[in-house]
Amino acid sequence: AENKPIDQAIELLQASTEHLEEAASLTPEDRQITSDRDKARETLRDRLQERARIAEQKGDESARQNSQWADQQAEDQYRAALEDLAEASRPTANPETEKSTQEPPQPDQKDQEIAKSEERVSQKLAELLTRRGQREQQMGDQQAPTNPDQALSQYESALEDFQAAQEEKPEHAPAQNGEREVRKAMEELHMRAGREELK
Repeated sequence: AENKPIDQAIELLQASTEHLEEAASLTPEDRQITSDRDKARETLRDRLQERARIAEQKGDESARQNSQWADQQAEDQYRAALEDLAEASRPTANPETEKSTQEPPQPDQKDQEIAKSEERVSQKLAELLTRRGQREQQMGDQQAPTNPDQALSQYESALEDFQAAQEEKPEHAPAQNGEREVRKAMEELHMRAGREELK
């Protein structure tokens, strides 16, 4: 898997790790199998981290373009990076530790690197979603005086983005503020529409 393209290498390593996990569970006393399994796990984690770094860089490049299409590309890349990082940090079953009553091992340096990467990419994704929500909110504000239906559609899209940003980062203040502003603008549009109908 070393000289293969990264996606293909990860697929091979995932399959290899699964087979070695099964073999190690059947013959836990075989040190060679457990050693091979551990090496395959570590190599898989390394390749997942590498692919996540590449996806994050592509996301950064797209995010710098600051357009609707590029923002969608950036979101896709950041989400792909987060998926790979989650898989790289996922604890794997180890029959030896499962049998013992010892505490789980402390996070190693690689676990800490992965956690930092997840935090960084998650923050970038929240900021991207907030920026997209703000763009849609501005478009809604521009449409509100003359085309309330179109404005409402823009506000709904903005609201979805602000909420998605908060799913990534629950205390993300710009997304919280954006959500409040959009809800207020939507309420005002509905009230204005209600008054128009009473005339």
